[in-house]
Amino acid sequence: MSDVATSYEAPAIKALSGSVVEIKIPAPVQPKGVGVNYVTSQDNKPQTYANNIYVWKTTSNNVPWGTTPDGNTAVAADTPVSTQFLSFPFLVQQDYIVGYAVAADPNAVCSTVYIPGATQSDPSTYVTSDTTISINSWGNNYVQVKLTGLGNYSPSANKNWVGVWELDHVPYSGDPIAKTNVALTSAHGLIYIGNVPLTIGSTYSVGYFMAASPAGRTALACSVTFNT
Repeated sequence: MSDVATSYEAPAIKALSGSVVEIKIPAPVQPKGVGVNYVTSQDNKPQTYANNIYVWKTTSNNVPWGTTPDGNTAVAADTPVSTQFLSFPFLVQQDYIVGYAVAADPNAVCSTVYIPGATQSDPSTYVTSDTTISINSWGNNYVQVKLTGLGNYSPSANKNWVGVWELDHVPYSGDPIAKTNVALTSAHGLIYIGNVPLTIGSTYSVGYFMAASPAGRTALACSVTFNT
């Protein structure tokens, strides 16, 4: 009797949806400011949760982390998708970077628009960057996500964390079924979440937060939802 070879296939990753905080600047900057279009999670309340828009003078498309912003505007409405005017005197031929923060802290910026000084009048040259996660793998008692974030940013230094909920979205209240602090020193890499009691045929959502809990419980930058 011949031997029968057996093999094990990892469960297929069935990502359903998610959320990503994004900003865009569709019109040229003006002498006294610019309109910033923002998209956040459907349950976000930007005014209540102290979302802010910051701006820095810069020479690159990365936020100059650790420096004081040259200007900022608090988001003035609890609408998760809208436009906020950023009042700021834009100088001629100066590079700027505009960042959307999900808390009242420049280190909670998760989406940016870089405005090259040489092409301020042409919004098609503005460069956008966002913070995203995706499911890399999952299995018995764990979930692993892939982080793609902003340049020169340190998730560990800024006490970023991820949580898992047995829901089709990440809520802004309530404890996750599992969580872990992000140990990465740059915003690119894999994050392992252990002790996740996954059950068959269920829906889960993973949220990425830009500030330590409990104060940072509403600082949601992005999420991903998947089925087991």
